[in-house]
Amino acid sequence: MAAIINRAGISYFVNGSCSVLVNIGTSTANNWSINGSATDGTAFLGCMIRGSITGGGILQPDVIGSADYNLSGVGASYNGLDINTQSVNANLTGTGSINPPTGIIGHFNITHDGGATTVQGGFGSNL
Repeated sequence: MAAIINRAGISYFVNGSCSVLVNIGTSTANNWSINGSATDGTAFLGCMIRGSITGGGILQPDVIGSADYNLSGVGASYNGLDINTQSVNANLTGTGSINPPTGIIGHFNITHDGGATTVQGGFGSNL
């Protein structure tokens, strides 16, 4: 996972790792989740994103929950309750279908403070 955080005229580039869980063909609906964290030694971003899988391997995200998000070290600390807007787009990659997928790739855009603080980044993993 990697992101650029902008707050109070300062930009932070953070990167790290993520783990991915994809369930296809289970007794429940097809679903996915990604748990990632990134830091530059000062700024820290941790985020859990989850949702369902629709036709063609499109990953439909749920709203990021209050306990699933943490942004700190940028002069303020934020959790999911502090998110003003959020956009997450993601897809399974591979043979053109969800059977069998070989990876996951996505990006996100999150704002705080009425847009004065922004987080833009992406995530990806082999499966």
